[in-house]
Parts: sequence; C-alpha cells; structure tokens
Amino acid sequence: VGEREEGRKPQRRLHGINQYNEVGLGDIPDVVGWNLYQGWYGGKMSEFEKYVERQHVQYPSHPIIVSEYGAGSDLRLRSSKPKAFEFCMEYQQEYVEHYLPVIESTPYIVGASYWNFIDFSAANRNESMPHINNKGLVQSDRTPKDVYYYFRSMWRDDSPVLHIALRDFGGTMPATWVDTLPVKVYTNMPEVELLVNGVSLGRRKVENSHAIFPVRVKEGEMTFEARGKWQGTDVFDGVSINGTVVEECLSPQVGGSGFHALRKKYRVSTNTDCIDIRFSGITGTTFLSGIKIVPIE
Repeated sequence: VGEREEGRKPQRRLHGINQYNEVGLGDIPDVVGWNLYQGWYGGKMSEFEKYVERQHVQYPSHPIIVSEYGAGSDLRLRSSKPKAFEFCMEYQQEYVEHYLPVIESTPYIVGASYWNFIDFSAANRNESMPHINNKGLVQSDRTPKDVYYYFRSMWRDDSPVLHIALRDFGGTMPATWVDTLPVKVYTNMPEVELLVNGVSLGRRKVENSHAIFPVRVKEGEMTFEARGKWQGTDVFDGVSINGTVVEECLSPQVGGSGFHALRKKYRVSTNTDCIDIRFSGITGTTFLSGIKIVPIE
C-alpha cells in the first residue's frame, strides 16, 4: 500500500482485543486505530491507559489513534453512584473526564475520535432507548448535553467557556434524590465561584476543566450562578431549577435481580410528567436511582 500510494502511510482500525496482534495484523500498518471501550462494555476505565501502553511497548514505532471511545447516556436517567452501562448522565461525564486527559497527555496517541457526536438511530439497539445509540455529546435534535461543554472547556483557548452542568435535569430535580448534590461547573478558566439563591459558596480551583460544589438540595425553585474571569473580563452563567420531592421506590429487589429480564411496560416519573418506556433484559441495581417507576397494568 505504501508503494502504490506514495506519501500515505498504511493504516488499520482495530477493535479492542489482542487477537489482531496474535495473528500478525498489528505488524502490517504504520498507524493503528483502536476502538476502545474499557469501562463501558466491560472492565474499568483505568484499563484504557494500560491497554494503549501495552500496545506502544509492543509496537513502539506505531502511532496510535483512538478511533472510537464513548459511553451512552439517557436524559431520563440519573444516579448519585453512577456505574457502567446504566446509561445515566453522570457516568458518561466521568467516562470522558477520564479518557480525554489520557489522550491529550500521551505523546504516542496522535489522534482520537469520540463515538459519537450525535445520538443516532441504530435498529439493533435494545438498551435504555430502544433503537437509539445514545453515546452522543448532543441529542438527536442537536441540543448539547452537559458533557458537550467538557470538550469545549478542554479545547477552547480563544474564548471563555463557563457552563453549570444542570441542564440535563430539564429544569427539575428530585429533592430526595440525594441530600447533597455535587453541582459541576465546566470551564476553561482557572477558578470559578458558585452562588445558590444569591448566596456564594466560595471559589474553587478548576481541575480537569471542571469544579464541583456540594449543594444541599431543597424543594422549590433554586437559582445557580457561576462567575469567572477571562482575560480580566467577568463571565457569568446561570440556571434555575425546581426541586420536587419524588418517592424513591426502586430497589435491588425489583424484578428479582436488579432489573434483569423485565418485560413489562413501565411509567417513569421525571417529576413533572410521565414517559412510557419499555425495558427488555436490562440489568443494574441503580439503573434509575431516585426516579419513580410503576408497572402499567
């Protein structure tokens, strides 16, 4: 290939299993792209950097491209203790907050492509949103998820980014979900201040393009304002949400073992309205932590 296309290096994209190397395919290309999902389809997120390091040791002359990485997220699903493959918004954020710094700081990783930019249709998917691959940084209508602003905060150095990551709640949150809500602010500024109902919670140093403020959630309207400075200019972001008491009725006993093999149709309360969704063979004992779900007879 290199001889026929002068100046173009042979490349190959491989999925995250070592059998490609065992049969000799890893010896052929000059540049290797790996689709890696450690911490999503299996394993732990920390296995990601260990995997690429092993590949670099085995093929030190081969630059690596992370040709796919990503985690799914469903706007209806929240968890105070996020876990892999439960599709809550919090886990997707933690996932990319782990992967992207590794990609940016590893010299032999020369490129990466998050999968995917937009939630898209996928006929064979039967997960939290049937027939949808919801790994997108934006929804199918191109509305950005909160995690989208993490990438902006990491990469923009020509304009300020300041985003209170509460928009995914859709304007409401269950007041009994957690006693203290970790309110995350994505920003490319060195420190940020957060005010809740006009009262300052102080300033925090930004690490990994975000700062987290513990906030006591109460019933009723809550206003949040973030403040920062960009090249001497004050920058603000604000959002209001309503805390609504919601009965937390899910437990590991539902369905016998987590949510394994649920086949009935359920009504899910997201505080202000109800959404009908169907679960089929989904597992995870914290799958819908804090959201009310009742069978529809």
